[in-house]
Amino acid sequence: MEAVSNQAGSMPRPSPLFLTGCALIILLASSLRIYHVSLRSLWLDEAIAANISRGTVGETLALTRALHSAPIVHPVILHWTEVVSTQPLAVRFPSLLASILAVCLMLYFVRIPAFDPASAALASLMLSVSASQIRYAQEVREYSLSVLIAALLCYLYLRAASETSQLSQPWALYVALFISPLIQYGLVLFSAAVLGSIFILAIVQNNRSSGILHAAIGTLVLIAGSLLSYFLTVRYQWGEKASYLEANYYTRGTGLLHFIWANSHKLAAFLLPGRLVALFSFLAILLYLWSILRSHSFSPIFILAFSSFGTALACALLHLYPYGPIRQCLYLSPVLCLIASESLVHVAGRFELAHKRPVFLGIVCMVVLSGILQIRSEAPYSEIEDIQTILIPLRNQIGLQDQVYVYSGAVPAVDFYWKGHDPRFIYGNFHRDAPEKYLSEAVLGLRPETGKLWLVFAHVYQNEDQEILREFNPSWDLRKVATAKGAELYLGLARITPVGEVSQRRALAGDPYYLTPVFPVHPSDSFLAWSLRNSTRPTP
Repeated sequence: MEAVSNQAGSMPRPSPLFLTGCALIILLASSLRIYHVSLRSLWLDEAIAANISRGTVGETLALTRALHSAPIVHPVILHWTEVVSTQPLAVRFPSLLASILAVCLMLYFVRIPAFDPASAALASLMLSVSASQIRYAQEVREYSLSVLIAALLCYLYLRAASETSQLSQPWALYVALFISPLIQYGLVLFSAAVLGSIFILAIVQNNRSSGILHAAIGTLVLIAGSLLSYFLTVRYQWGEKASYLEANYYTRGTGLLHFIWANSHKLAAFLLPGRLVALFSFLAILLYLWSILRSHSFSPIFILAFSSFGTALACALLHLYPYGPIRQCLYLSPVLCLIASESLVHVAGRFELAHKRPVFLGIVCMVVLSGILQIRSEAPYSEIEDIQTILIPLRNQIGLQDQVYVYSGAVPAVDFYWKGHDPRFIYGNFHRDAPEKYLSEAVLGLRPETGKLWLVFAHVYQNEDQEILREFNPSWDLRKVATAKGAELYLGLARITPVGEVSQRRALAGDPYYLTPVFPVHPSDSFLAWSLRNSTRPTP
C-alpha cells in the first residue's frame, strides 16, 4: 500500500500569498481570543483553578488533589503566573497563549513533507474561528493547553509518518508523550491513539522495526508519565464520576448506534466552527475515504483520526471517559480539523485547474461564515456567573459592623476578587445532603450585635438560595440589592429581635443545630482552609 500524497501540486506551495494568509489567520485568532478576555467574571471552576495556585507549591499540590482539579502541570504554570500578577488577565494568559500557539502550530504543519499548505491553512482557520476554542482560550483551566499538546502530538506523528527511514529527533515525541498525562486525562487516550497509529504505520510501511521500536519506547514513556501523574494527583481523585457527564457515557440497554451517532455529530459541530462546516466536512471525509479505499492506499491522518475517536468512544462505552460535545473532548480538535481540512482540500483538488482556487476560496468563506454564526449562537464571551457586578454594590455599601454570608458556590469567585481574608465574611460550606445546615452555620457565625447581613449567591445548586432566604425571612427584613447572570446579592436588616435572642429562643425550642454546633464556625476563613474542609477526599 502507498501513502496518500495529499494532492501535492493541486495547491500552491508556501508563497508570499500563503504567508500573508498565515499572518491574517494568526491576527484573526489572536483578536477573537483577546477580545473581552479580562472583563468577563471568573466563574466557579475558573476561580477554583486560580485560587488553587495562589499559595505555595505545596499548597497548590494539596488543593489540586483535594478539589479534583487538573493534573499538576497547569496548576504549577498558574502558580508561577500568579507570582507576577493575580489579576484576571494574568490567570487567563496561559490559556490564551496556548490557544494562539495551537493555531500557529497548525500552520507549521506545512513543514511536513507532502502535507498541502492549503490543508494546514484551512485547519488553522477552523481552529481560529471555533467558538469552543475561543471560550476555553479565555478560561483559567487546562483545556487550551491540552489542545496545544494534542496538536504537537499530531505534528510529531505526521512528521514520523512522512519519514521512510529512521525517525529523526524521537526525543521530542517522547517528551510530549511523557508530559501529556500531567496536563489532562484525555491526552492519555490521545497519546495511546498516537502510539497505536505509529504501530499500524510500522506494519504497513517499510520501516517496520524502527516504527515498532519507537512505539514500544513511547508506550513505556507514556506509562511512566501516567504513573507520575497518578501518584502526584490522580490517586486522590480516582473513582468519582461527575453527574453532569452522565449523558456522555453510554447507558447499557439503550441504543448503541443512536449513542454513537448523536454524540459524534454533536461533538463534530462542537469542535469544528459550526454545523455547516461539520456537514460539508463529513461529506468530504466520506469522499476522501472512498478515494483512498479505491486506490488501495492509506492516509496517516485517517489512521490517527479513527484511532483517537475510536479510543475515546470505547472509553465512553466502558464508562471510563466521556464522549460528546464537552470540554473534556476538546483535545480531539486538532486531529478533526486536520482530517476535515485535508478532505475538503482533496475535494477542491478534483476540480479543473481553473476552478481549484475559486472552490478553495469558497470553502474558506464557508468556514468563516459558519464560525461567525457559531460565535453568535454559542456566545463564548458571555457571562456564566457575573460575580463582579454583584461585588460592586457590596464594596460601596458595606459597613464596618456588617457581616457577609457567602454561599458555598460563590466562595471561590468572591475569594478571588475580594483580596485578603475579611473577618466580616462567613464562607459557607457545602451541605448538599443536609441543606438545613446552611442557616445554622450562617447564624452561628454572626456576632450578636450584627444588624446588617449581606448574602452573596452564585453557582446555586437547585433552589438552595431560596431555601436559605426562606429560613432567614422571619427574623430578617430581606431585599434584593443586585442581580446578574448566575449571581445575586441580598441585604438583610435584623428585625426588632436581636440575633442573639433569636438564636437563644430557637435553642430553647430544641433546634439541635443551635444547642450543639456540629461543625466549627470560621468567620475569618481562608480559601485553603475552606477548600480542604470541603474537599471530598482527605489529603496528606
